[in-house]
Parts: sequence; C-alpha cells; structure tokens
Amino acid sequence: MPLPTLPYSDGRMKRAMLEFGGVDYTPGAEAGQWEESENISCREYPAVVPRESREVIEQNDDQTALYVYDKIAKVVGTGFYYDGVYKCAVAPGRKQICTVGNLIIIYPDKIFYNMDTDTASTLELTIPIPDSVDLTVSGKRITVPEDGWAYYSTGNAGEPITGRGQNGTINPKIMTVEYRGDTPIYSERYFDQVSYRTKIVLDEVEYLVHTIDRETRTYWPGLNRTYITLHFGQTASSGWVEHGTIGGWAYAANTAPYTADIERVQTYTKRGANKSLKYLNQLEIGDIVRFDTEAHTYEVVEYIDRTLYTDHYYYTAIRTKIYQGQHVLYLDMDTLVEQNEITTSDHLRLTAGNAVVDTHMASYGKRYIEFENNVAKLAGKGDITIQRLAADQPDLEYICAHDNRLWGVAGNKVYASMWGNPLNFSTETGTQADPWSTEIGNDGAWTGIVSYSGAILAFKEHLMYKIIGTLPENYTVYTYHVEGIRRGCHKSAVILGEVLYYMGPGGVYAYAGSVPQRISANFGTRVYEDAVGGTDGLRYYLRRCKESRVST
Repeated sequence: MPLPTLPYSDGRMKRAMLEFGGVDYTPGAEAGQWEESENISCREYPAVVPRESREVIEQNDDQTALYVYDKIAKVVGTGFYYDGVYKCAVAPGRKQICTVGNLIIIYPDKIFYNMDTDTASTLELTIPIPDSVDLTVSGKRITVPEDGWAYYSTGNAGEPITGRGQNGTINPKIMTVEYRGDTPIYSERYFDQVSYRTKIVLDEVEYLVHTIDRETRTYWPGLNRTYITLHFGQTASSGWVEHGTIGGWAYAANTAPYTADIERVQTYTKRGANKSLKYLNQLEIGDIVRFDTEAHTYEVVEYIDRTLYTDHYYYTAIRTKIYQGQHVLYLDMDTLVEQNEITTSDHLRLTAGNAVVDTHMASYGKRYIEFENNVAKLAGKGDITIQRLAADQPDLEYICAHDNRLWGVAGNKVYASMWGNPLNFSTETGTQADPWSTEIGNDGAWTGIVSYSGAILAFKEHLMYKIIGTLPENYTVYTYHVEGIRRGCHKSAVILGEVLYYMGPGGVYAYAGSVPQRISANFGTRVYEDAVGGTDGLRYYLRRCKESRVST
C-alpha cells in the first residue's frame, strides 16, 4: 500500500521584529502600538521594558503642593513644611511655589519663607477668631474673655493611644427562676449569687445548677480574679445529666466595675486650663488629650474602637489627631496683634457671615482690639476673620521666578517685582532694579506663566505672550496666536532639554522657540484636565488628574 505523505518544510524559522510605537488611543493603532499599558517603561526605546522598581517614601493624603529647592518644600493640609519640619500655617487649597534669592514664595497666600533665617512672613494675613471663644462685638471693639482658646486645624495624624479598656464580662448575670406553687418568679442574679440546685433559664429552657467551680485566674497581667464556672443540666431516672457549662469573672455582688487597673489619660476642656483624668473606657470622641504650648498644638480623640479582645476584657484602640495653632493657643489679643505684626497703618478687612467692614486698627490690649470704624454689624454673625490686605501687592494668579525677580499675571497685566525683592511691586527708585508691569489686551483668562530660555512666556488658552529683555527699560512684549496652556493645567509646563512641554486645549504641545507642535495625536479624543507634569531629566511625565472626551 502507498506510504503517507508529509508536508514539505525547509525547517527555517520566521521572525518578525516590531519597534515599540507607544500607546495609541485612536482606532488607527498599528502593529507595535498599544491601546493600554501599565508598569511599562520606554527607557530603552525603541524596545519596551518593565518599569524599574519603586517604593513609597511618604504618603500625605491632603498634600496640595510639592517643590524641591535644595530640600523638599511641601504643603500638607494647612501647614507648610521645609525639609520635613513645620514652618508656618497656610490656607487650605492648591498652591504655587517658586524661589527668588533666599526666599521660597507661596501663592496665593503671599507667604515668604527665608531659608537663611528660617523665618516665615506674609504680606497678607488671615486670622480667624472662632465664635467658640465667646466673642463680644460692640461699637468699635472686639473683646474676648481672658481664658479663651482658639484652634486652627492642619490635620496631622497623631500617635494612637492603646491600652486595657472597659471590663467586658465582669460579674455577668444569669436568669434564674423559683416557683411559688405553680407560679414562676424570674430574676437576674450575679454568678456568685447562684448556689447548688438553683434553677437557671437558658434559651427559654430550665436547668439545674449541679456543680459550681471557683478558681483564681490571671485576669490581667499582675491582677488575679475569681472565675466561676456553673455546671448545669437536668435530673433523670439514671441520675444527673450534665447539659453544659457557663462561666464568668466575679467579685462582690452589686459593686461597680473595678477600674483601678485601667490606664488613665489626662484630658482638657476647650475653655481655660481645666483638666481631668479619664479612664480609657471613659474617653469620648472630641476629648482633648494633650496640649503643647511651644509647638502650638493640641491632640484630639477622633476614633475609638473597643473590641472584645479575650473572653474576659476589652482592648481599647484610640486614634487621635493633632491640630496646629495658626498663631497661639491661648488667645490674648495683644499677643495676636504683636505676633502677626499688625500695625495701625495696615488696611484690615473684617468679615463675619455676610457682614464686611474695611478699617484700620486704632488700639489693642490683652482682651480687645479697637478699630477706627464701627464693627457692631459683625455681632451675632459667628466666627470673625481679620484680613490684612497688601494694597501694593497684586493678586497674582500664576507666578514664576526669572532673573532674580518674581513674575506673575493678574487681571490684564503682566508684573515683575523689584530686582532681588519679590515682596515689592510698587517702589520706584529710578534705577534698573525698579519693578515693571504692562497692560495686555483682554483676550480671556490667564492660564500660566513660565521662565523659558531667557524669556518670560505668559499664556492664555489660545495666546502666548513672549517678554524678552534684561531690564524694565528694554522689556518688549510679542504676541503669538498659538495654542497655549489649557486652563487648570499650569502645572503641566515642564522644560526638558530646552523644549517646553505643556498640556494645551488640544493635547500635549512641545515648544522649542518657534511654533508649539502638538505631539499627542495618538491620544485621540481623550483630553486631560488639571494635568500635572514632571521630569526625571530624560523623560516628560504627565499625570492624568482628570480625563474627559471630546464629542462632536
């Protein structure tokens, strides 16, 4: 018969090599391009490799700004930290940070931290005075009682308090029954009141107590107590039939739970310096457990977990929260004025609810501040906020440092501070150090400002203003109708290798000195809002804070 035939093969292997084309969210993705990727790196492009390992160094859930200048500067909650050390309080919300000379500048708070002297100051100031300190507002005065306390939160996590807590099953009771004729009489008795042949009721079934064991056991390290075990069952023709046992810790009947062995914590009140000792099983959420008058902090119980730890006692875990005083814990008006350097020449704005008073301070004392104008309309409106306004300092929307000046945009203007003095935007000396500003046409809202290659670039969404020059006398503004920074994406602007990358209205753009070029066509209809950029010196990174899609 004929032999079977085999398919012919030359024995050679075929191989295809593809260059990594990056991600592509469009329907026209080609071979080598990926629709999605995670934990992938392009560091060996055109090959694609797994990303390098990483670890979490620190985690701050309420961090709103991170900046590096020799050391790490950050804003967490309502606190500004430099090199991990708390420096001053700031208002909550997102920040912009840059450096001019030895000053780290924080906007919109207008706070200036001097790295040489380790001091923080502010041109504008916001001081909330809580209504909880029993404010009195009358005529031209705001008065506080001598023992008032004021608190301002930053939300730093405190160390947990743990220890023995409420005794869970000491002196338990059990239901017993006695009969008077055919009438049952029910009552609860402590275990040490139960005797031989007492009738007990469990799950609506009556049993007789036949045997009672009493033994000394360790209740807590270093503390012994009596543990009672009741053996119960029923009589039968064959004798005693045990059904089960039940036990509990006992001591003298009808006495209150013994608490001398439970750890105690010093607590304070929000008024004055009153304090008391509380056992852990007495602590409540909101209790103040620590004051630190030097650091201007106090610690509050914010979470309590009492879980049965063994069969005979509870274990208490208490989480606390540390609050940072914006100024001082003990609210003396003279201290508040002097520490915040409030003067009679300062323009002050007082607000409470919907009431606003613009005025100046006339005088002050330990318990009061008196103003030039009547402030009575603030009475009964709740918390009062005192703001010091810097009339000569513009409310810059976006800032950057350039040529030893602080630059910024606000309204329809571009501003440059005095040379070497980012606090001064108004003093004219007739020298080359003078501040500078210029009016720009109202073509929409500002979206960012960047120092780039010896020039200032001020952006709107569809415009770029380029300011070149070395002195106020030769600053020149050029206008370019190109795609600028998308609103809310000012933190996406990053310079890498003399190229400025940023998120614009239509995607990511690269600017090298001529016309910005869109380099994110492969994003398709995806648009990133509130984008934040960064670099490791080799690559441009973009974080998608919020993603939307374009519809047509």
